[in-house]
Amino acid sequence: MKLAWQQFGKPRKGYSQPEFWNLILSQTSKPEVFKTFYERYISGNEDLLSYFSEKITCLGIEYVQRPNPDHLAGKLGVLTNDHKIVKVHPESPAFDKLMIGDQISFEESVSHLEVKVERTNGNQYEFTFESTERYFPQINLAIAEETDIRKNG
Repeated sequence: MKLAWQQFGKPRKGYSQPEFWNLILSQTSKPEVFKTFYERYISGNEDLLSYFSEKITCLGIEYVQRPNPDHLAGKLGVLTNDHKIVKVHPESPAFDKLMIGDQISFEESVSHLEVKVERTNGNQYEFTFESTERYFPQINLAIAEETDIRKNG
């Protein structure tokens, strides 16, 4: 980061993503490992959390993913603040129906969410969505065991 600051931040010079990535590659003896990572997880679409959870076990750290207790966030992929939508997960069935800024209320049944929204223009809409627990999970890290890497690192 110090080098990035010296090259780009301090002289107030902007940079492109490739320029920044080339800076990172210039600091490693194994650029092919970083290139593969970049292709898979940064420019690609592989799941970084799965990769991360596999790698941290050697540090004795346990990765635990749980459903989000906020029903709109966890089951529909809708984040709210004071009953106003602030984000909709792009893979949510609500993505093309709800809008940021909508006032939202909901009722939950065993398998569905009954959603009512009021738009900023006053229009009101009702939607029914299937309830799943796949969005915005809670991620917790915990020390599972002491390891040589952590003791000596």
